[in-house]
Amino acid sequence: MATTLLDRLLDRLMHRCAMLEFEGKSYRLKETAARIAVTPQTP
Repeated sequence: MATTLLDRLLDRLMHRCAMLEFEGKSYRLKETAARIAVTPQTP
């Protein structure tokens, strides 16, 4: 039942929305890669 309610809610919210697509690397992935490169590996 919760899934059905969630589906209905999302349908109402997204009824008139526009999808935007961005090309290129995301800042979130760039920051994560930088954080992983700085963090020392533990054996």
